[in-house]
Amino acid sequence: MMHSIKLEPPTGRLIEPETLEGFRHFWLKTVRGFRPDRHCYECLIGDRVQSVTNRLAVGSRLELEIPSTKSAGELFGASDPFGTVLYLCGVAGPFNWSHNFHLPFALTGNPQDRAEGITYNGFRVVVEGARPVAFSADAARSLFPDHGIEFLTCRNFQFGAEHFHTSKD
Repeated sequence: MMHSIKLEPPTGRLIEPETLEGFRHFWLKTVRGFRPDRHCYECLIGDRVQSVTNRLAVGSRLELEIPSTKSAGELFGASDPFGTVLYLCGVAGPFNWSHNFHLPFALTGNPQDRAEGITYNGFRVVVEGARPVAFSADAARSLFPDHGIEFLTCRNFQFGAEHFHTSKD
């Protein structure tokens, strides 16, 4: 099954933008592991999907050819047939952390499944054939209490700490 990302424009605008606006960086990465000595993009071990950038076309459907990596079964229970885990992140430009976009998800193979989110400026991002992966700051705070605020407030770090931390980290 092919998986895709669809970008829908903000509603209520007189002129529809041609591409995603308001992000200095917009990236998608497969996630196979976690580096607790790093934060932001570098803390998630995996490969970047080069076709996902801050120049995504509005109204387009970008087909994702993602090789299967680590199973996400343990995130949802061993009986769930989930595949690769990915993290979609947008860094607002000009920088404002509260405007950053985060959408971690697991590929399911079911075309009816959707992981979706709305950016701070109203763009709707829909990933078809995927299920969102929830996370909180709790694991990062309890596992890494001596890490600085730049680690403990980083959503990428929080996600990695909760779902990919191992006792050898």
